[in-house]
Amino acid sequence: MPTLSLRPLPQPLTRPTSVGPDLESMAIRDSVPLPRSWKFQGSAKAWHDLATFFSRLESCDQNRIDIYHWGDSQIESDRITGHLRAEMQKRFGGRGPGWVLPRTPAPSFATKQVLRGSIERIAGFGRRRDTSALRLPFLAVNRFRDSASWQVNANPIGHRTNRGWTRSRIWSSAASTWSLVMEDSANLIPSRSNRGDQEGLWTWQHAGSTSGIELTGTANALMGAEFSTAHGVFVHNLPMRGGSGTLFDDVSEGDWEKLRTWTRPGLVILQFGGNAVPSLSSVKHAERYARRVADNIRHIRQRWPGVAVLFIGPSDMGDANQIYPQLTACNEALRTEVQMAGALMWDLREVMGGPGSMAHWKERGWAGEDAVHFSPRGAKEAGKRLWQALDHEHWHWQSTRRRPQLLVP
Repeated sequence: MPTLSLRPLPQPLTRPTSVGPDLESMAIRDSVPLPRSWKFQGSAKAWHDLATFFSRLESCDQNRIDIYHWGDSQIESDRITGHLRAEMQKRFGGRGPGWVLPRTPAPSFATKQVLRGSIERIAGFGRRRDTSALRLPFLAVNRFRDSASWQVNANPIGHRTNRGWTRSRIWSSAASTWSLVMEDSANLIPSRSNRGDQEGLWTWQHAGSTSGIELTGTANALMGAEFSTAHGVFVHNLPMRGGSGTLFDDVSEGDWEKLRTWTRPGLVILQFGGNAVPSLSSVKHAERYARRVADNIRHIRQRWPGVAVLFIGPSDMGDANQIYPQLTACNEALRTEVQMAGALMWDLREVMGGPGSMAHWKERGWAGEDAVHFSPRGAKEAGKRLWQALDHEHWHWQSTRRRPQLLVP
């Protein structure tokens, strides 16, 4: 065969361009892949609902979107929730801690408050539950007697985005009376529903709260106060000490409708299981509990159609695996039932490092002496990982949506 003499082609000269680089497109967000154990798991319907939530985030500069985070004592004091709220409000806007109650079992890192007069907390769950107090959003109420007052401000040791809210709302029994005072009363702008509507919703618009507000009122049942702004993302911390996430289907239909009308729920996060695990005596018992949780997820999805639901399973518990022998069975049953109910699953035990990880978290100072509850540092770490998992999926959704389609000849 004849041979040919080949010469390399000359390299073309490149000219500098005056167009600046697109730093966002150059950023390699997934250069270090998210650990598989940190990723959400779920059905196609659950992913579709999450994509709908992501699409709504795109218009938060003109609208609002609410994220409800119900959980057991692991999320008390705005732990885990607070970090997620801060990160989302930094990116998508919004100020304020969302729904708050004055009297709770544990003080919150989100707000700093002073209570005067008789204010009583009544829970609709737990051993001493009062079914009349099973009201949204906290599944508990506060009762104000004899014109008790509640002075509330953003906690200076909390996240900065908790400060500067411009709207204060009270949801209480219709026969209640309320007044709101700021340090600079000239900043107060009464809204149309300032006197309270037939549903017991009171609303005030005012300048950004920097020095706090004082609410004075009488109410047989205060369901909550919401501190927010007109636009942005609002992540509500709704702890239920002793709860297991199985009472949402006992809440009145009217409460679900009111909360859906007054706010714009886009994502529901349920974090339960830690209180159920110690009482589980067998695998069948664990499976029965998981089915009960799944029924409650279906109930929420039916009341709020299209809202994405993320279930966070119980963390690792105890210094040794044999202390809670049904923990593994519970997590496996929850993983199956939660996904069948149309929700996404985030296995916090696996996120921590798997079985036995609680002992290592305790050694690092990320867990308390009971080897069940996170320390503030551990709760912050869990919140960081939750945000990274959610942010990863949001980035992936943006990348997929913006990816050009293939040309088919």
